[in-house]
Amino acid sequence: MLPAGSAGPLMLPTGSAGALTLPAGSGAWRIGGGHYCDVPRLTQELAALLRPRVTFAEGVAVTGLVPGGDGGGKIGVDCGTGARLTAAAVVLTPGPWLAAPAWRDLIAPMQLRVKRIAALHIPVPPGPGDEAVVFESDDAFLLPLTHRGHWLFSYRCPEWDVEPDRLAGGLTAAQLSEAQELLRRYSPALADACVGGRTFCDAYSPGGEPVVAPLDPAGRIVFAGAGGGSGYRLGPAIAAEAAELLAHRSEGAISDLERV
Repeated sequence: MLPAGSAGPLMLPTGSAGALTLPAGSGAWRIGGGHYCDVPRLTQELAALLRPRVTFAEGVAVTGLVPGGDGGGKIGVDCGTGARLTAAAVVLTPGPWLAAPAWRDLIAPMQLRVKRIAALHIPVPPGPGDEAVVFESDDAFLLPLTHRGHWLFSYRCPEWDVEPDRLAGGLTAAQLSEAQELLRRYSPALADACVGGRTFCDAYSPGGEPVVAPLDPAGRIVFAGAGGGSGYRLGPAIAAEAAELLAHRSEGAISDLERV
């Protein structure tokens, strides 16, 4: 990870996106050796490998979580199909769907919120040696999406308390203009080339860090999430923390909220 320096031109390795100018007082980082992922495709590949040993109930809504739902120590998981599953432990990973009736009361004390995430697509083909560029002072970055043939510009969209099921219609004119205005500080040409992009949302904790925490006194229901848009990068650590909480629940190790 190398600092790009202070104000002045910054050339990407192959020059595919042209020169970027850093405004006075700002800084940027070129990220070499990192990687990105098509997360939906990765999850489908993992599911294909696990299907001989794991049962997936895709397209089935969870309508209730009932501690002691079997009359004993297990958790009852009520499904939209009318079925009730029972499990010794449940890991709840709802992403931005915090307000679902099945668990909203359980997670309310954590004061999590949902924020819009938006990014622009820049129709310039990345070169094979191009690296990501992080604009640290603006909490934004440029990412070469080689497999798609364009760059992605992500910025911190300041829209809070959105509902994921109501985010229809894609980018708004205001979001496009807001992102272009920020990108124009570094490259007017790239900003003017943007005509579209992508948008969704994610859950955030008050401190900005992911949360891994028990939701019931017995520690049989564990929340893992609030990735703040970095769920893929932080996923392995979040999963390891959740597994550790479940493994030690019988030893009385679960008490207060624990965060990764």
